[in-house]
Amino acid sequence: MTARLRRDGVAAGAIRLAASADCRFLGQGYELSVPLPVPGQRGVAALPGLFRELHLRTYGHANPDQEVEVVNVRLSAFGALPVGSAANPGPVRGAGTPGRPPSAAALVGRVSARLPGTSSARQLPVYQRQLIESGQAVAGPAIVHQLDSTTVVLPRQRARVDELGSMWLEDSR
Repeated sequence: MTARLRRDGVAAGAIRLAASADCRFLGQGYELSVPLPVPGQRGVAALPGLFRELHLRTYGHANPDQEVEVVNVRLSAFGALPVGSAANPGPVRGAGTPGRPPSAAALVGRVSARLPGTSSARQLPVYQRQLIESGQAVAGPAIVHQLDSTTVVLPRQRARVDELGSMWLEDSR
């Protein structure tokens, strides 16, 4: 789990883990998500007590003798990417004439894709999202790729980056 974050550029010291367990009294039909302050066996051993405390705070009662059932266990890993990385490019660069095309550096390749309503594939340009500056627009059909998503820009659309760095899909008819 942390290996992927490291590959994406998150420093080892910036990685944080958060564990929780969905628990309920045996036979109940609903759960409470109990944060685990300590991962591993010590955290799991503390679950019944933590669940009872949370149940008492949430519902005003908790049976100290009723068995606690663990339904789901979750572990999340997260971390901040350094400014200037692919997913966190920092402040938006260059404002200018709205709708101008991206620089040649933003075009990172071509891919064969079949668009909705068509029967055959065609070659589409692929743009790297963090290299598209404020005021630039990608005319469709095209693909805009970034670390956490891929945007398909259909024919008669454009993907425009505003002054805050947000990308907007617009009809270009």
